Amino acid sequence: MRLKPSSKQLNKSKNPQYRIGALCIFFLCFGIFLGWKNIPGFIKANLVLLGESRFLDALMEENNLDTIQLDISFKNLQRIEAKRQKAIQIGRLISSSEDFVNAKITHNGKTRRCKIRLKGDLPDHWTGDKFSLRVEVKEGDLVKGMSRFSLQDPLTRTDTEEWLFLKTLSKEKCMAVRYDFVNLNINGKKMGIYAMEEHFSKELIEANQRREGVIVKFDDYYIWKKHEPFLAENIEWNSVYRSSPPQIRDKKRVLSNESLSKQSENAINLLRGMQKENILASRILDKQKLGAFLAITHIWQAEHGLGIDDMNFFFNPITALLEPIGFGAEPSFYAHYCFFTSGDMDDSWVNYCLTDPLIASSYLKQLEIFSSQKYFDQLKEKLFSQELHFRKLLLCELLWEDPTTIWKNASKIFEYDPWINLQKRIKKVRNELSESRPLYAQFQILENNQSKIAVTLRNCTTYPLEIVSLEHLNEKVNLSDVISGKSQNISPTTNNIYLPPSKAGILHIKDDFNFILDTNKVFKDFNASRYFSVETKFLGTDFTQMHSTFFVDRIFFSHANIHLGRNKLELQNLPHTKDHQKKFITINPGEHKVDGNIFIPSGQTLIIHPNTTLKFSFNSTFVSEGNIIARGKISEPIYFTSDTKTSKWPGLLLFAKNQEHSFFDQVNFNNVSGIGTGPNKNGITRNGWTMTGGVTVYNSTTHFKNCSFENFETEDALNIISSEFSLDNVTFNNVSSDAFDGDFVKGIVSGCLFSEISGDGADFSGSDVHITHCKFKNISDKAISVGENSRAKISQSTIENVAFGIVSKDQSVTTVEKDTIVKNANIAAFSAFQKKPLFGPAFLKVENPVIVNCKQKYLIQNGSAALENTKKIGTEKFSSDSLYTE
Repeated sequence: MRLKPSSKQLNKSKNPQYRIGALCIFFLCFGIFLGWKNIPGFIKANLVLLGESRFLDALMEENNLDTIQLDISFKNLQRIEAKRQKAIQIGRLISSSEDFVNAKITHNGKTRRCKIRLKGDLPDHWTGDKFSLRVEVKEGDLVKGMSRFSLQDPLTRTDTEEWLFLKTLSKEKCMAVRYDFVNLNINGKKMGIYAMEEHFSKELIEANQRREGVIVKFDDYYIWKKHEPFLAENIEWNSVYRSSPPQIRDKKRVLSNESLSKQSENAINLLRGMQKENILASRILDKQKLGAFLAITHIWQAEHGLGIDDMNFFFNPITALLEPIGFGAEPSFYAHYCFFTSGDMDDSWVNYCLTDPLIASSYLKQLEIFSSQKYFDQLKEKLFSQELHFRKLLLCELLWEDPTTIWKNASKIFEYDPWINLQKRIKKVRNELSESRPLYAQFQILENNQSKIAVTLRNCTTYPLEIVSLEHLNEKVNLSDVISGKSQNISPTTNNIYLPPSKAGILHIKDDFNFILDTNKVFKDFNASRYFSVETKFLGTDFTQMHSTFFVDRIFFSHANIHLGRNKLELQNLPHTKDHQKKFITINPGEHKVDGNIFIPSGQTLIIHPNTTLKFSFNSTFVSEGNIIARGKISEPIYFTSDTKTSKWPGLLLFAKNQEHSFFDQVNFNNVSGIGTGPNKNGITRNGWTMTGGVTVYNSTTHFKNCSFENFETEDALNIISSEFSLDNVTFNNVSSDAFDGDFVKGIVSGCLFSEISGDGADFSGSDVHITHCKFKNISDKAISVGENSRAKISQSTIENVAFGIVSKDQSVTTVEKDTIVKNANIAAFSAFQKKPLFGPAFLKVENPVIVNCKQKYLIQNGSAALENTKKIGTEKFSSDSLYTE
């Protein structure tokens, strides 16, 4: 009997709402499934891969690589996996010989016994599916001629570039580990293409056609103390090189052989000599091999392999010298830099070796060869086809991989061509080797002998430089022929004057080559109005010849005209006393007229007692490179002033090189015009010497208490720069521009009075300050200006009759708290804006302000931000230039 559905059921099944609901649920579940499996990402990554112009060509490439099969028991595989998980947990693999497990390895149908372990210090070796393994073949067997080797993802060694770098070393007969690409299977599972990298063994030495010897390295304990999980802050990177003792590779084999054991002692001592720098590097290392090794490293940008954790040296028993071994270079991984400055390696074995002119010469000579277009063409012709074959196979292997793997390989596989980058690097090197202005030279006629010239030669580059010749009016001479007593400056490879590069690329005057040239003995026809030409070339190079022209300087300049830089005490006959050790100088109380300059040398302390008045003439300056202790009393203050009421004096500079604190208490500074007519309208002219402050404090911790600054016609009355300071109960009055300017300072301003100021009351840049209980009155511009990435806290202060009350600008953060009062601001009580493009917007926070009769409470520029208590203040669009008028 067939039952008919009721009309109600029929209507329900035909209701489209139920169908739509079911369809939505289906698509929701389907979308969740797609997202869970990251199928859209998988499709996108593979579509990008398929769209790569070289990919179709790569698909046709035959994979003819050798296959290596590893068979590992389940138990041993679990041990490796446990080690991998622990490494992932702490961010680093800490391995030992106990980590090895037994396995079998098969190659070309032959199975051998071996032991393996997880390999690689950092996560790129073991976080992905292609984890790295170290293999040691047992019982004297070899795989592809190797007894010890690593199997790792090619990406850990920048794919084909490591192979190119090592092949280039081998081409030039430099030592390098063998490196190949293989297909790897583990327990029947295809792992893909792996890089097979030889480890250090006697087979490596034989493969490099060297007699049996030993390999040594530096211990890498301190290197890895700087990484997870230790991150030791009490160890400095620059101390690692000299702190790492030399070690022997394959120690068991070496010590079991009497001859090798003796060689290892010599090799260890050579590395120690390198660390001590008590012997020339060319007596430790083979200069030709090292020069070629460094030049090839430079053009392939393979500096990573120079680190002491990767660097290994072979002791050649025939030459008794060390040879570098190429390994772990990761070409192009680090930015290109010049070896004579050595990038981050301020203290390194490379720096030491290149101080030896013989090694520097070898390096530059071979760098000149390897950076030539001819060499590039030869190298590319030799290696291009095989490298491209490997690159295509690596590209093809990515098809149907997960998106993470594809994107991880993107920069190297899709967009990168090692030959294009090599071409760019050698062009850059070539440009450096052909630098047209490598030399600074000065030719100064002696004032008392017009036929003699004081010559200064300075190497402006980080490459060592040779002076080939000196020419004047078509007469050419070799300097080494006319200069005596300068044998240390003669090139060991030629007869030219040699100018070494400055350490770390910093030019030091002590590295200048100075001599007196007697023109009567050198030139038949000398004309002082004509110029000299200097012919130079970089040490060891052949083709690069540079000609620089320098005119003879006939202007005589006396250093006595510059007040700064003197080291002799000058007190202009002021009555004073000294202690027996001459560390303290005391000016006797009384009124003293100063007609000349006062100069206090570094290392001495000037003490000024109460009831002392110094009256300076209009041209007299006061400079102290020692600290000053000037403590007056309320009834017996100290005065720094002009010698007449109508005149002004230049001012004071405190630059206490001895880093002792200076103190000014009950000291009055007044009637100051400044030094330098640029910033100071009535300042004195003194050989280009300029100070914006009437009183300037530079790099000196200084404290002002109960002091006054009055009648200043300077850019700043008080300018403190790069110092810590305190101002306590200090008065600024009648100042033609800014009262107090703090540049890169840290300190506190407390209980101070600023009045009748034609510029800013207090102006800060790059500083960290606290202003409290201060009064600002009758200020033409800003009472307090906080700018150029400063941090300021202002509390319980009163501001009256100003253009601006408090301004925070140019990435500064300003906090105003505890009932600060602003009255009669004719532009704005508070403002925040950006003035200089170098900096960003500013921030201002105001708590419980009292704002009375101000044209505008807040003027906040778009981009900057301000809060009153917790309320955000609105912003507006305006140009900061409109706020500044001449």
